Amino acid sequence: MKPTISISILAAILLTAACGPEPAAAIDLHDDEESGGELTLSDEAERTIGIELETAAYRPMQASMTVPGIVEGTTQGRALITPPVDGRVTQINVQMGQSVKKGDRIAVIESPDLAQAWAAAAQAETAETASAAALAERESELRLSQGRLDAAQQFLAQQRTLAEAGAFSQAPLLKARTELTEAQSELLNAQREDRAHDERIVHIKALYEEGLVSRFDLETALLEHQEDQVRLNAATAKLEVAQANFDREESISKSGLLNQRELLTAESAVQDAEFEVQRAQIAVESAASHLASSQKAVEIAKSSYRASAGDGQASGGRVEILAPIDGVVTHIDVTIGQAVDRTQELMDIENLDSIWVTASVQEADAAKVAAGNLCRVSTSTGEIFKGVIQLISGRIDPETRTMPVQCLITGAAGQLKPNMFADVEIAYGEASDMLAVPSSALIVEKSGHHALFTKDDHGFEPRDVEVGLSAGGYTQILEGLEEGDTVVTAGVLSLKAEQDKSGLAGHAH
Repeated sequence: MKPTISISILAAILLTAACGPEPAAAIDLHDDEESGGELTLSDEAERTIGIELETAAYRPMQASMTVPGIVEGTTQGRALITPPVDGRVTQINVQMGQSVKKGDRIAVIESPDLAQAWAAAAQAETAETASAAALAERESELRLSQGRLDAAQQFLAQQRTLAEAGAFSQAPLLKARTELTEAQSELLNAQREDRAHDERIVHIKALYEEGLVSRFDLETALLEHQEDQVRLNAATAKLEVAQANFDREESISKSGLLNQRELLTAESAVQDAEFEVQRAQIAVESAASHLASSQKAVEIAKSSYRASAGDGQASGGRVEILAPIDGVVTHIDVTIGQAVDRTQELMDIENLDSIWVTASVQEADAAKVAAGNLCRVSTSTGEIFKGVIQLISGRIDPETRTMPVQCLITGAAGQLKPNMFADVEIAYGEASDMLAVPSSALIVEKSGHHALFTKDDHGFEPRDVEVGLSAGGYTQILEGLEEGDTVVTAGVLSLKAEQDKSGLAGHAH
């Protein structure tokens, strides 16, 4: 008959402190010639302890080193928010630790400077509207002048037909004399205005050269001078026509050449209409120049307003500050009502999904590391993140004799925070297939040797093993295990405690 000893499992011992003593599943220790000494557990006991198993198998492994590291944010994943314009903070729409999307409103600023720029743009638009209306009016006057010229030309053609038929009567000589007097007076007035504008042009040119007036003012004065010349020419021509009409009227009055007088009157009307069209054309050109200047002023004012608003959404003196990137608000440096200028730091936003971890590799191991090597980053929380080496420093730190290596970790989802300490496992060399088990399966004996537990139909058996490389959570087994053996990967310490209590020794296989 086989000797059998029943002892309580370690799981029950661990639960005693929190829950008090309870009955536990039995562990049977068998030690005879057939089994050589094995621990057996019921299914309930295995579940209580939390036994997990994995099959020993060959897997590609690389040599690795574990070095200290520190988490850092990437430059692409951090945005320092500053106001685009001086003003006062009226709203803060986010809190520390809040996630934001690019384009989300994060703060609102009221700015007198922005309000002034808005008012300037509105004023420029009003001036543009007025200039456009003035141009439309001048164009309407030009069309009317052209219509009067067309009518005068048609009347002249009719007068010629009537003159050929001799259908005119003699007009009073007094009318011709009156027209001559009016023409003389008009010429004198035009001459006086022309002299006055000549003096004004000289004055404005002097002011322009001194930079006291704009070129627009100078061009306006020159345009007025051109209009004076047109009026002067028109008055001179009108006087000449009036004088000729008077002379002809006298001659006609004496000779009875009435038809010729009426014809000359119609020709004079055509000339007057032509001068009127010319003057209207000049007025249209002047109005068009005013409109172009107004449009340029609007463009400049709006550009200045947009520049003041920066990337925010602005309306009047109010600008909404928008998040420039997706991320988490990691720092807020202002309060509602605070006055700020363009150099003021409002808040920080960091995208912690992709992040740098800077590892410090010993000088002796520097040659083993290359860009593209895989790495595993673990923190005190127990989380493990996979990454790849992106940057390798070209210098050795003279104080620590280590080489900084930057690993890019993607998909961290905010769990890696800047300035956290981490352990960085860096793989190097060529990968090859090795018999390996999870590192959690191994127990380090006091002697420094390694052991683990396997399971077969008879129960759990302790084995001494010789280990090799460790990388990626797995350890190479050089001796003591064969491919296909079932290894305990969780609940190992509980089995070890039972082994120590029973005095069951490990066996190398």
